[in-house]
Amino acid sequence: DAKTYEEAKTNYQQALNLKPAEKYPQDRIARIDVLLADIAKQKALDDQYSSVIAGADQLLAAKEYDNAKTKYTEALGLKPAETYPKTKIAEIDAALQAIAQQKSQDEQYQGVIAAADQLFGEKSYDQAKAKYQSALTLKPAEEYPKTRIAEIDRIVAEALAQQKALDDQYNTLIAGADKLFDAKTYEEAKTNYQQALNL
Repeated sequence: DAKTYEEAKTNYQQALNLKPAEKYPQDRIARIDVLLADIAKQKALDDQYSSVIAGADQLLAAKEYDNAKTKYTEALGLKPAETYPKTKIAEIDAALQAIAQQKSQDEQYQGVIAAADQLFGEKSYDQAKAKYQSALTLKPAEEYPKTRIAEIDRIVAEALAQQKALDDQYNTLIAGADKLFDAKTYEEAKTNYQQALNL
């Protein structure tokens, strides 16, 4: 009853030696043999389970997710009621899903950056800037799109400044040409108009 089966078996054996014909000690010895065999099987199963779990844990630590999942599944086959392998399989599934999402996001980001770079090369700055901003929504921490947006802003600001200077120079020439035209100094007016046209 205390489950010290080896000692009990020895005592039953001694009792059987005293009365070899008694059935009770024989039945108890047979029952103990079955229990000891079950204990040995359970110990072997526990040892195998522990070994498989240890291997799975090492694979998981090394981020070999597919192999680790296989091992945890093997452990579940040995002991279906255990929650530890189920928990680890769920963790692996979540990690694999996160990896797949990250890969998809990386591919999408690279596609947007490639399109933005092409537009930048074609000097379609407004469209390129929109693409770089779209890339930043995918990966806000990336520096490359921020750098390109700043470069576009600088290029556009310089172009606007140049355009304003050109417009101011043009307007000055046209105003001067109009005065000369009104004063009927046509040759000088024509020269100013020609310079404005060249601008």
